[in-house]
Amino acid sequence: MLRLFFFILCFSAAQSGIANPGGSLVADRSGTVYFTGKEGVWMQRKTGEKKLVAAGLHVHQLRLDSNGVLYGDHQWYSDTRQLLIAGHYSWRYTEQAGVERISDSLPGTPKEQSLVQDAAGNRYALEAGIPSVIWQTDPAGNSVPIAEVSFSGLGPLHITQRGVLLFSNRDEVYALLPGDQPEKIAAGIGELNSVTGDSSRPVIQLWSDNRRNIYAATGTVIKKIDHRRFVTAVYQSAGGWYPAGGWVSDNGDFYVLEYNRAGEARVQFISFETRQEIGAANRKKFYLFPLFSTAAVVLVLILVFRRKKKPE
Repeated sequence: MLRLFFFILCFSAAQSGIANPGGSLVADRSGTVYFTGKEGVWMQRKTGEKKLVAAGLHVHQLRLDSNGVLYGDHQWYSDTRQLLIAGHYSWRYTEQAGVERISDSLPGTPKEQSLVQDAAGNRYALEAGIPSVIWQTDPAGNSVPIAEVSFSGLGPLHITQRGVLLFSNRDEVYALLPGDQPEKIAAGIGELNSVTGDSSRPVIQLWSDNRRNIYAATGTVIKKIDHRRFVTAVYQSAGGWYPAGGWVSDNGDFYVLEYNRAGEARVQFISFETRQEIGAANRKKFYLFPLFSTAAVVLVLILVFRRKKKPE
């Protein structure tokens, strides 16, 4: 009997009343991004040119290989409230050939076709249950369980460039190294999103950069977990939009995938230079100004004290 999986890179449309558009964004070195929306999968170039490349597909996972080939899944549900996947198939896209189906329709989401993949070609998938099992499938198709977790709010999986597997549980983030047990690296980072309304899985998506930083889309903000495990908010959505995913280029350019209540998707671009300027302004606001203010108060107190001590 084929195992039924639901690969949790998504959030509940039944809670929000909108079509579940997924939350995946990938990009190539030129800055061309591919992202999921309610209409299917979009391509957007750095110039702003936008094109629907995979229309009518319900997609939660995207992967872009080193040759620029885009891979995705198409899923349909037997129970959208419980996110029970009835079936799926895999496809790939190139500008030359368009969308090509590369697998038969199968029930559930088999671990062998997960698109969370490390540099060695191993794929990772989550089998929800009691306990839940994280599977690793090697390039030859051999699958082994690498961890069992008894959590009730498991969220998305992500593999970093260093081969660290990440996942969320409610408002916590865990890391799993090969042959090790899951380790909590952040707690209390989840914020309720008024659109999805799912308090059990407030972390919508995880991703990372080449500087050992981890990012979490939650509520209306994106939070960064640095290598010291210090958590800061680095992006705030506004105007009825909320973050659902992102990507950071090797040079530090920042891409944010956002949705609104109508299920419309857009990508926001923040260059590395702009991020540096914002960071400098924030440091002045939150660190230098209080420091100077405190120094001024101390100086005034010293002067007052000396004046009182001065002999007549």
